[in-house]
Amino acid sequence: MLGMKLVSYFIILSALVMIPVLTGCGDDDDDSRGGSGDDDNDSYLPTDDDAGDDDAADDDTADDDTTDDDTTDDDTADDDTVDDDTTYPSLRCEFDPESIGGGNSVGGGAITDQITVYTYDHYTCQPVEGFSILHNDQTTLTDADGKAVLTSDAGAQRVTVTKDGYHRVWTYEADAQVMYFRVTPNEDGSSYADSEPAQFMLGDTPVSLENPTVDGAVDIGNLITYPVFLGGVLPGLARDLVLFYDLATFQTKATFPVELNLGSDETTDLPANLYLPAIEIDLFGYGVVGAHAEYQVPARVSWDTNPIEGGMLSVSLGEFLDADTLLGIITDLIGGALIEEIIAEYAIPLVNQAVAMDFASVNPEWNGTDVPDLEAVEVNPDNTIPFTVANPAEETDYVGLLWAEIRNRASIPLGLKIAEEGAAALPYGTVPEADYRVWAVKTNWFATGMVYGAISVLCKYTDEVSDWSEGVEFDDADFLPYFDESSDFDYLTGEMTWSLVEGQSRATVDAYLFYFSPACASTAEECPTLFAVLPGSANSYTVIADEFGMTLSPDDTYVLVGVDLPDDVDVNEFDPTKMVDYDYTAFNFYTNLDVMEMF
Repeated sequence: MLGMKLVSYFIILSALVMIPVLTGCGDDDDDSRGGSGDDDNDSYLPTDDDAGDDDAADDDTADDDTTDDDTTDDDTADDDTVDDDTTYPSLRCEFDPESIGGGNSVGGGAITDQITVYTYDHYTCQPVEGFSILHNDQTTLTDADGKAVLTSDAGAQRVTVTKDGYHRVWTYEADAQVMYFRVTPNEDGSSYADSEPAQFMLGDTPVSLENPTVDGAVDIGNLITYPVFLGGVLPGLARDLVLFYDLATFQTKATFPVELNLGSDETTDLPANLYLPAIEIDLFGYGVVGAHAEYQVPARVSWDTNPIEGGMLSVSLGEFLDADTLLGIITDLIGGALIEEIIAEYAIPLVNQAVAMDFASVNPEWNGTDVPDLEAVEVNPDNTIPFTVANPAEETDYVGLLWAEIRNRASIPLGLKIAEEGAAALPYGTVPEADYRVWAVKTNWFATGMVYGAISVLCKYTDEVSDWSEGVEFDDADFLPYFDESSDFDYLTGEMTWSLVEGQSRATVDAYLFYFSPACASTAEECPTLFAVLPGSANSYTVIADEFGMTLSPDDTYVLVGVDLPDDVDVNEFDPTKMVDYDYTAFNFYTNLDVMEMF
């Protein structure tokens, strides 16, 4: 059961990671980064005065860019004649036999009397025969062209596709005459291979980090005095593919052992794409022993391009755990406080003072062979973006997350802070070829002692991190409302119902994404997960367990995400399989997954 929870948790985290709002790969002027041919120093904020620069014909007086004529970054009268941004094409194949255009999977105009449905292979774009198409209590099979024509009333219709041997069930609800379903077989014909061991690099020098050890173990003094480092690498998290990733995509076949001393000795094998400089902790009989100061990467053999990303973070307990805090934690434990209550009480100072992303790395077009050393970008804590939330609500926390994104290739976390009194400072590093986005995550999770975790997210984006040198501000009134606590899944009937808290926001939900992972998926080969993309007017979805080959139970996991779609996206003419690839300004989130139970 724990294994299934971990898989589900990873998918959920991926969903959170991949529902950002970054639009486009912007245009870059390399004056903000220094480099060859430019006399600018390496300050990533516009603080230099361009003394000695050849931009004499540019209106960038004092280089503050407040009246720059490069509004479209055409570099008029600038020495930067070539834009240094790279736009990478999608790794998805395209399928459009009905010529609905726009890269859409639903479209073709409003329904009059029929719906044309196609099912096709996610990897090959070839049609798939024999899919069951469920609509209005009727079942139709796709033919050799992957096609089925359904008789239908006018108006928005709910259509579901399923077939044994395919590990996802898909549902669309839309007023569209054509619906394409991109499906993934359990055995998709592709294979994975691990790379050779590799390292994080700073220029020509490997990054060398050491975890604190004394006489083969870490005592409490050294654990507080010195930071602990850990990290890892993953296949690049391209938003347009995230709904088709499975666990095999993210972990190597190779492993390394870690000894856990959590009341009883146990050895756990972790995937070799994790990075853990040697550490041996032993505190009052509890601890961990492990080492893996390099990494490997799982690569899809059939791909010519295997984007990879990675990073390293540190936990510096000494920045957080002073004598008063330590005494308070001990007092809470003696008093019988639950671990989630202690975490909720100390999470904000722990995150803000002790946790840092030290390095980020990416290779957008690694070819899947040779040693994939990653050039590390240092995240400088002296470079910060002011993050604020106007009109903050009571008993609510706001988390700031800064990301760098290489479109269609990677999404890399750079900074994480929890706002105190509505403000925080997000550290960053400048990632070559990347754009940037900030999430403002609104939650009552800490305030409720991690009993009920309502989450709502606002996002902003830029192609130059220096655009945010004066700060990035959000307003509480722009968040989507929380899901109401009455939202629930009834495993006896298979029905998921939901509602939103009234009067909480001026934003509205345009569409919902419902993800459902039955517990039986961890034990039965033919027990698929389910994705349903529904309009903002929907308030329920029923999992037809018998038809989908599922056995429902209280241990099933579900995630519900509501999104405020961009103004130019029509829920009746878009691609539901790329839900997380659209550039939302807001989304909210609800799940039954108990994170504390996992730990």
